[in-house]
Amino acid sequence: MTSSDTETNTSESTETTKDDTVAEKIADAVTVATTSDVATTTVEEEDPQTVVFSLVGFFLAYIPLVGVIVNAIAVVKAGKEGFDLFLAKWGLVLAILSTVGALILVGLGFWIGLEAGRSGM
Repeated sequence: MTSSDTETNTSESTETTKDDTVAEKIADAVTVATTSDVATTTVEEEDPQTVVFSLVGFFLAYIPLVGVIVNAIAVVKAGKEGFDLFLAKWGLVLAILSTVGALILVGLGFWIGLEAGRSGM
């Protein structure tokens, strides 16, 4: 064998080793990427009871005290389970506003009744 034949064989085996190394690195990268995609796309399902509390609470938000209680339960359950329920929070806000509004109307009616009683005597 001549020295040029030896150099050619050596360079071919080096290229094959480099190709195998690159292929292994690519395979490892694909495996890591696939594993990380699976981990990030896992979605927890919401508890049906929490969703039901949110919906019922949202619909009962205009019944002053009942709406506050049911929505408070829904928000607490969602917080404990790690869910972010937009509907439960809005239901609680609406229930608090309707309760405050009802108390204002009752107070206003009481005040008007007292004024009417005083002026009638």
